[in-house]
Amino acid sequence: MFVLISALKSEIEPFVQKLRILSKEKMANGTLYVAQDVHLLRLGLGRERAVQSLRAYLQKYHPDFLFTIGFAGHLAPEPMESCTLFAVEKIFSTRSKTNLAVPVHPDFRFLPRASLLTSDEPVLKTEEKKKLFSRFGTMLVDMEAYDLAVTCQHYGKPFYVLKSVTDSADETTAQNFKAHYRNCAQKMFSIIQPVLFP
Repeated sequence: MFVLISALKSEIEPFVQKLRILSKEKMANGTLYVAQDVHLLRLGLGRERAVQSLRAYLQKYHPDFLFTIGFAGHLAPEPMESCTLFAVEKIFSTRSKTNLAVPVHPDFRFLPRASLLTSDEPVLKTEEKKKLFSRFGTMLVDMEAYDLAVTCQHYGKPFYVLKSVTDSADETTAQNFKAHYRNCAQKMFSIIQPVLFP
């Protein structure tokens, strides 16, 4: 059994809609959806809330491995097509000098690779985006993945990261996110579903 985890319900909503959900359970700040052979876990937005929910889950359940799936901002200066899905192979944090190498699941080696920065706050300004890219050099930015990876390491669980680009991590973020998130979630589902649920 494995688990797909996300911060937002909208990130896993297509899976919830398409898979046969057998039961639903509150899990700290989030919600666990139980389907046959797979769990869908919405953690809640932000580092602390997400980690609390993941710890509560891992104290009760023992999955073979975990996938975190979800949305990310595009931190690099080059233009990026919305809803591009990446397999993340390295995660940085604005709060740590240590970066984490994460494996790419064998079934998703066909995806383009990216590095990811986890930030405590949304990146909403062009100047901030430039500073973070200059300091870390990552293509993508989110708010939870680094701490989720550390938590999975603590529990000895394999952890994989797939991220879909929804916005440009600048002043247009809210507008772009609102315009693209549904399409990005659906595209993510269409790529992941045939691989994990053939």
